[in-house]
Amino acid sequence: MRKREIIAVGGGKGGVGKSLLSVNLALALSQLGKSVVIVDGDLGSANCHTLLGITRIEKSIEEYLKEELSLDQVAVPTRFPHLSLVCGAANKMDVYLERPNAGEHLLRDVVGLDYDYIVLDLGAGMSDVTLDLYNLSHLKIIAVTPQFTSLQNAYSFIKSAFFRSLMQHESLNEYLPQMSDPVVFRKIMLALAPHLEARKDYEAALQDQKFKIAGNMISAKTEVAIIKKMSVIVKEFLDIDSEQFGIFSQSHDVQSSINKLTPFLELFPNDENSRELKRIARTIDGQPAEVPVRGWWKFWQAASN
Repeated sequence: MRKREIIAVGGGKGGVGKSLLSVNLALALSQLGKSVVIVDGDLGSANCHTLLGITRIEKSIEEYLKEELSLDQVAVPTRFPHLSLVCGAANKMDVYLERPNAGEHLLRDVVGLDYDYIVLDLGAGMSDVTLDLYNLSHLKIIAVTPQFTSLQNAYSFIKSAFFRSLMQHESLNEYLPQMSDPVVFRKIMLALAPHLEARKDYEAALQDQKFKIAGNMISAKTEVAIIKKMSVIVKEFLDIDSEQFGIFSQSHDVQSSINKLTPFLELFPNDENSRELKRIARTIDGQPAEVPVRGWWKFWQAASN
């Protein structure tokens, strides 16, 4: 059985480039010869298919949620070798997700997809299903732009996902009322004896919530520092660690690729954003990076804590 890695791209707010990042990262991984499937988790306004140039949807996650097809059966090949797509829903699917165990079945079936990499493009918002898919992933990526609303929504998303994961542990049930204040809750947890199950579950959840930050639409080094601030705030209030995933510039080429219904990695393989994604894909796959780290990195390292 192949080793599967689930990668989730979230952020809470729409319009920060989650789908663009998901599609192009998946393409970069597939270009390494790996089998990859994108699961468009937007259940209402899906657009990964559009970014891949698929203008006619023959089957989507709707058929899966209606129990007409299995999740594997709704995965369609794209025109790119090794890359498949589970199209998102064009209509709201809340009524189907509210059925008993529907969310659990979705998580189980996502894990069962037989690909090297499963890239989850999470929709906007913080529904239970969205948070559970994020928590399911091995590699958690938060996409943000330098706007305050993006950072605010990203922080809320990370906090909600963390608390959602804590709620799965029976040992923490008695402490749930204190979760409304993250700082107070953390102090209570750290005051527990290290051998107690509640303390162990809390620390395990903290470790599992470690995420990577993708800064999108960056046009100045000062904006890199703004993105870095979110990392500092999440550590200060939630004690969750994070690392830089990548810094992606505001680019006319990226906008052009959207209008041409083709991933920018395909249209502009030598664009700085494309080179950044290729480097990241090789790192994820454990291969030596052939592309040097971009200049934005020094601004991330220099950003004040």
